Amino acid sequence: MNTHELGEKIHKICLEKQYTIATAESITGGRIASALTAIDGSSQVFSAGVVCYSEHSKVHSAGVDVRLINEYGVYNEKVVAQMAERIAKRNVASIGIATSGRVDTGEVFFGFYGKNMFLKTFIVSFNKERKHSREEVQNAATDFALLKILDLL
Repeated sequence: MNTHELGEKIHKICLEKQYTIATAESITGGRIASALTAIDGSSQVFSAGVVCYSEHSKVHSAGVDVRLINEYGVYNEKVVAQMAERIAKRNVASIGIATSGRVDTGEVFFGFYGKNMFLKTFIVSFNKERKHSREEVQNAATDFALLKILDLL
């Protein structure tokens, strides 16, 4: 299933269940938001999205507690969990999706928050067999996030 098809499936389920989604993306650079807003009527499902690459933007745009970043760094499960939860709450969304990671290692951290449903984190390494380009890591991370949210719904 391609990225557009995943976005359409998520859109359909969210419409049926009256869920909304907000995203806080670092390594995926807005690709998740792009997939979810490429569908007609996406404003009924997609609430908001921020691309927060810097520590400053993770704190001020996504709502991460600076003490958490100071203690664990930005590449951490606790940080993406808080990003996902806070982006959802700040935008009155049912679901929050967050990503952070490093292209050089291929290690990506995912946070998924569902109001009264779930708070899950995952770490995936996309450079296991060979080193991948920035675009390959970003696309693989986007597809992983969309597949995972589809599973969680």
